Amino acid sequence: MIWLTTKITAPQVTTNAIKRTRLLDLMARPARITIIRAPAGYGKTTLIGQWIAKRDEPKVWLSLDVADNDPLRFWQYLSQALIVIAPKQFHMQLTALVEEAVTPDIIVDTLVNLLIKCEQPLHIIIDDYHLTSHPLITQTMTRFIEYLPTTTRVYLTSREHVALPLAKWRVKGWLTEITVAELCFTYKELEHFYQGRHQPNLQQLLHVTEGWAAGVQLASLTAWDGDQSFMLDYLLEEVIQQLTPSMQTFLMKTSILRTITPTICEALTGDAESYSNLLELERKGIFTTRLTSSTPVFTYHYLFVEALQVALHKQMSTSELRKLYQNASKLLYAQNDVTGAIELALKSEQYEQAEQWMLEHLVALFNAGHTATFKRWVEQLRAEKYEVDGEILLMYIITLVLFYEMESAQQALCELDEHLTWQTNPLSQELGQIVEMVRAFVFLASGKDLRQTMVFVNKALTKGATKSRWRDISLAYNLSESSLLHTSLGARGRLLWPEEAAPLYQLFDDEEMRDNNLTGFAYGVAAETFYHREQLTEALATTEAAILYGHHFADAGLFIPMYCTKAKIFMAKKQFTEALGLLTYAMGTTKEPHWQDILCTMRASCYLRQNDSSLAEAALQSATGVPNQDAQSSHSFWLLTYAELLLAQHKPTEALVICLQVKEQAITAHQITILIEAYIIEAMCYHALNQEEAAKNAFIAGIMSAIPYGYKTLFLQCTARIALIKSYGLSYHDTTVSAYSKEMLAESNGNDLTPREQSLMLLLQEGASNSEIAKQLGLSEGTVRVYLSTIYSKLGVNSRTKAIALALKQQKK
Repeated sequence: MIWLTTKITAPQVTTNAIKRTRLLDLMARPARITIIRAPAGYGKTTLIGQWIAKRDEPKVWLSLDVADNDPLRFWQYLSQALIVIAPKQFHMQLTALVEEAVTPDIIVDTLVNLLIKCEQPLHIIIDDYHLTSHPLITQTMTRFIEYLPTTTRVYLTSREHVALPLAKWRVKGWLTEITVAELCFTYKELEHFYQGRHQPNLQQLLHVTEGWAAGVQLASLTAWDGDQSFMLDYLLEEVIQQLTPSMQTFLMKTSILRTITPTICEALTGDAESYSNLLELERKGIFTTRLTSSTPVFTYHYLFVEALQVALHKQMSTSELRKLYQNASKLLYAQNDVTGAIELALKSEQYEQAEQWMLEHLVALFNAGHTATFKRWVEQLRAEKYEVDGEILLMYIITLVLFYEMESAQQALCELDEHLTWQTNPLSQELGQIVEMVRAFVFLASGKDLRQTMVFVNKALTKGATKSRWRDISLAYNLSESSLLHTSLGARGRLLWPEEAAPLYQLFDDEEMRDNNLTGFAYGVAAETFYHREQLTEALATTEAAILYGHHFADAGLFIPMYCTKAKIFMAKKQFTEALGLLTYAMGTTKEPHWQDILCTMRASCYLRQNDSSLAEAALQSATGVPNQDAQSSHSFWLLTYAELLLAQHKPTEALVICLQVKEQAITAHQITILIEAYIIEAMCYHALNQEEAAKNAFIAGIMSAIPYGYKTLFLQCTARIALIKSYGLSYHDTTVSAYSKEMLAESNGNDLTPREQSLMLLLQEGASNSEIAKQLGLSEGTVRVYLSTIYSKLGVNSRTKAIALALKQQKK
């Protein structure tokens, strides 16, 4: 991706700008965040420009546009801006944030850590913050502000209310707010502004403009009467039309550009005097600002652009306008501003051109992780009833699954079938296998109709692999989750039943699929499913296979969750030393702080199972992502583990607050595994508070959520959870719940053989070899060996002969 320097370049402060000492004094307050909020034309950007011009410390500027309402793009642009001023020792880490597949949460924690290490004062300015509305930007910006070092200050300019926890920050003394009331010009400031100029009746001007900066500037150019409702008309009649015809034409044509350079202006307008025109506009103060860059870059004020575009649409015919926008978007594209070119093409209804560029950069867009931007573009085209290309629709379907908008993904799949005949379409031959795999991905992620999923995978294998640029797509199935069941590929916890899943997993043993990272994730999801069903032997064997795949493909998103699953299996067997040893080993397999935090959280969970709250607390403190003693991680795994720690410390009220927060997030995100565990811990909190009815309701809600998918192990992790089964589950009036509770309690007896282990023992007694047992039970020989080891351990023997002898002896009894 090309990063535009114009977006991370601060504007120059014009020489005729009023020095607003009272506002600069406000900004001098030691606030962590300063928000300058007012409608267009109140001098927000000018004020912040004056402030940072006075500062000798490093400063970072980021101007936002509509494309930045993409969480990953937003944080990557800020990281790119920081590269410019950061010490060299931090460049490698910052570059990795910009170039590699990461999540916004990981970027935020990395930036906070780097800023803490940097130690020097820094000013971060984000202009036009109102252009962001994505909930994840709000969430991550909140975390960023709350854990910044005191040496870093953040400034936001916005035309609208900022959706951040301002009330909390106000109480903490972190916040400085500058609004319309402060930004309005005073009489003294008007006097200062008009020094050396023709001075109107200032009292009257103050009255009619109400101190509005744009109005004051306009009045200095004309004899405007201050009526804001006629602002655009007045700009047209008294400012624009008073310029020379050539300057008017120049302004109108260049007003469709967000950032303006002499080179692009000359190419667009054919005016060789473009640079002179821009300098003249800036010198005369006609709503033109120059950015502080080594190359000449300018911007027009928002209100001025609005007026210019009104004039442009009046003067030009539809065909002339279309041609102008086409030329402008192609110029941006030629400068490698692909995002800007597509945005302009969409704005001017050049849908075919926008689609062509989206197609050309489909793989790059996906690999860059800018799926939110891509999704918005496709939805804009679809809203205009534009029938997008089949490849774009395919990528859109994948994007919908990643956002877990499954209903929309299913609908888009139907549309794909309706308006594309893949059998006759040229793309059919190239993408046949990809199409079927995408279908399988949708059905698997939705947790529905596994038979149909297998049909699609079979079709994909039958079609075979073809050379395609889709092979270059780096699909990261898991960037940050501690469990694969939390991902779309894991259907967000909708566990598959063995009779459904077994044929599907057998398909992944196909020779073509064997050397595919997707197969490793299939094993991983199967391993976690076995674990949650209390089938620990199968879970252990499958986990080992998934770990091998993870290391083969160097994918920490696979092998770290698998190490966590293996540690959970050890913990379920009360083998805590083995679990901690494994986690120590796993720490050495990755240098990524995020994955190390997950492993530390897993250690904390292990310590809690051993009733060691002190070590658990220390492990959790080291796993928050930022070096702050009061910090909390935003990760659900960390939060639920922390809630359990608070319970162990006899702080059930605090634990309950966290638990309810995670539960609401899980409901919103359709996360089944997280939801069930949140219900269980919620019940434990209410029980500790002697609120038995609330505890019972929460626990039953957890069981009711678990039964459709067969979750058991979450309820059996410790004696406190087993006690809840006995207290609330066994006696519940719904026989489905009470029967399920009995079944779980029966399986909690670790010395009893499971049904599968009993089947294996019968074959053992019949003299079957390992290979014969594997064939009859549909297992691998490696899994059979793991089963035998578990059986020997439960029976207290160390050989096949002794196990058979003991079984025969028990039968005689």
